Amino acid sequence: MLTLILKSIMADDMAGVRAQSPAATPSASGRSVWRRLRRHRLAIAGGTITLIVTVLALASPILLRADPTGIDVEHILARPSASHWLGTDDFGRDLLSRILGGVRLSLLIG
Repeated sequence: MLTLILKSIMADDMAGVRAQSPAATPSASGRSVWRRLRRHRLAIAGGTITLIVTVLALASPILLRADPTGIDVEHILARPSASHWLGTDDFGRDLLSRILGGVRLSLLIG
């Protein structure tokens, strides 16, 4: 008789455990997502690159001195240098500031 009662109690306890499985709670499911994500090196690399580009785009007004639309006639098609890290286009516009300006616009739209 005692064994039947213990089995009944254990069955009730196990039903409660099944009802509150770790995947059902939001914090546990978030942890499992991060745990699975850490195993995928390409996902981590892509996320890191995306984060770096986003931070650079948001900080570009502080970091860059060149105007993305400003024309510098003296430096048309200039090679990369200290003043123009990626060089200039055929109108003398700084390529790095234009790329980061485009990323900022894309982030704003997205």
